[in-house]
Amino acid sequence: MQGDRVLAGDVGAEVSDYDVHNYAGMGFVQIGVLRGGTTHTHLCPFDYLDESIREAMLNNITALQQAWEAYRGDSGLYYEAGEVVTGCYRRTPIDF
Repeated sequence: MQGDRVLAGDVGAEVSDYDVHNYAGMGFVQIGVLRGGTTHTHLCPFDYLDESIREAMLNNITALQQAWEAYRGDSGLYYEAGEVVTGCYRRTPIDF
């Protein structure tokens, strides 16, 4: 909620049990920044990283994607060439 404070160690989200497009039992994680109002808008969260940690975080996301592809034995799980920012396929807001 607006004005809530998030502290280190607070639960910010839970993994969904939605796995239609994933591997059974792995769930689904989507991280986003929502701009409220009558229509919610989903924004790329990585555009909002503080500059002091931005490069390291984007490198960590890339490493995670590569490690997951290696673990699954499928180098095509992520379409890195289509990402406008590591982890995001678009910068234009998605209204829902």
